[in-house]
This record gives sequence, C-alpha cells and structure tokens, in this order.
Amino acid sequence: MLERFNTPSAEVVFLTASRPKRTFHGLRGIPGAPAFATQLYSAMRRGRRLKAAVVVFCDVERMGPEIEDKAAALARTWDHLESAPLILNRPPNALRRYPLMKALKAAGINQHDVARLDDPDGLARIRFPCFVRFENGHLATGHPNLIEDEKALRAEIGAMKLRGETLYGKIAVEYVDARDARGDHVKYSYFRIGGALIPSHRFAGPHWFVKSASPEFLERRPDAIAAERQFMEEAPFQDEIAHVFDIAGVEYGRVDFGLRSDGGLHVFEINTNPRHPLLWETYQGRRDLVRTVKTRIGDALSNLVSNRRRIRLRWRRGAM
Repeated sequence: MLERFNTPSAEVVFLTASRPKRTFHGLRGIPGAPAFATQLYSAMRRGRRLKAAVVVFCDVERMGPEIEDKAAALARTWDHLESAPLILNRPPNALRRYPLMKALKAAGINQHDVARLDDPDGLARIRFPCFVRFENGHLATGHPNLIEDEKALRAEIGAMKLRGETLYGKIAVEYVDARDARGDHVKYSYFRIGGALIPSHRFAGPHWFVKSASPEFLERRPDAIAAERQFMEEAPFQDEIAHVFDIAGVEYGRVDFGLRSDGGLHVFEINTNPRHPLLWETYQGRRDLVRTVKTRIGDALSNLVSNRRRIRLRWRRGAM
C-alpha cells in the first residue's frame, strides 16, 4: 500500500481533524491494497481539489459543528457528480461519542450511562463508580481514576475549576465491570470497513482501564493469546456489532467493547480514526494475529475501490 501523507490524490482519501501521526502507519506495506492519502479538514480551501474513488470522513468527534455542516454540504455536492465517489462516515449521519452512548443506552445495548460535567441534572443521575474523560478523547493523564461516590465527583469537579479547567467537553462515564472468568479486565474490538467486520484484538489485563496487553502480562499469561486467537477465529457477536455500527452511522472505524457479567455487550467507544497495528511493536506471540488483521483490512479496502475510478473532487467555493 502506498502511503502519501498530505497528498490528496489516491484511490482512498482519509479526511482527518489533525495530522494522522501514527494512526495510518500500520496501513503501509499491505500487498495488493489500494493507495491511500490523507487530508486535513483545516487544509480545505477554495478551489482545492481531491482525486479519489473513496472518501472517508474520520475524526467525527473532532470535527466541530461548523466543519461538519460544511463537510456535509461537500458530500451532497459530490453526490451529483456523474461518477460519484463512495463516501464513508457521511456527515452528519455519524454520531459523536456522547450522542452515541445515549443512543446505545436507549437501544438497550449499553446499560450504563454518561453525563456531561456541565449538566447538573445529568450528573445527578450518574451511578458510581464512574470516571471522567473528554467527549472527543481521553484526558491527558494515563489511566483515569475511578470516582467512588457523589462527594468524590464534586471534589473532582471543584479541583478542575480551581485549576482553571473548563467543564465543557468533559463527561462522567459509569464504570462497567468487564472481567472474564479469570478475573482479567477484557476489551474486544472490531474494525468496520464498508461492509466488512474484522475482529481486531482481545486485550486483557489486571487494570480496569485496558489499552493494550503488555509483554510482561503476556509472558506470564500465554492463555490470553490463546483466548485472543479464539476470538479472532470465531469472530463472534457480528450481528450485534453490525447493529452498533449502524446505530452510530459509521462505515469506517473501530468499536471497542466488553462483556458484562450477564453476557451482554457494552460498547466503550467507536473510534473513527483508529490506529492500525504495527508489527514491529507487537508482542512476538501475537504477530501472526496482527498480520491476519492487516491482510483483512487490505482486502476490505480493495473491495471498496473495486470497479471504481478516481475522480476529481473540488472543494465547493467558500465551503471551508
């Protein structure tokens, strides 16, 4: 796969809110996969052109309402072209994190709630323990702390105000116990690329906030790799995961979820600019699993561009 950062001409163009840094690096070197490029939303200017067969709107939660309105107008303009591009995560259909969590709870998929820190009525209904995060990302600190009761939450909010921090854009999230039979905290994930659902990983660890499986943990617990291999081979929950992505209006992204004690799914988030795995930083015992994920992603992207030709797309005059 040819990576061409900041060169908006390729078979697949990913539009992002900030420089991709490492999120797309894992797409390099997949045999037979289509060429891709990235373009910043902030770089859209009058008269600028793209050339693409597929356009993916990434970083949905980081767009901001003004950019989202203009991006939606661009997508509608492209629809009227003689050979329209395939558009994934079409704005404004793709939900940001907060409305997505509310929609999943309303649908009965998630049983735990979220509330904005600047919404006293919402906070009054939050169950404990909970933790605090940004709506569009995690807080700057490493692992967030669990907040055990209303008094501790009020103290946390008071400390933020004393530090001069805004409450806007921060949410309280009810904690979900997603431990398995061995007592490990487990996070599963699936990529969605168009119509393809690709199991991505099963991370386990002793801490409730699971980001990855450390080499030290995997050295002690080879059974965790065996469990991940089983998840990726069996690819369970596909109907439920497809429904989650449909509720979210997301055709490109990665969903992270856990299993409650009753066996039901709980969705932690959907990332619309997910990081693609890199072999060199992967624990040796998992590298064959990562290779499989990368191959499936390459195949899914190739299917998107099949029988489509690159066409020139102009940013509408004055759109951005």
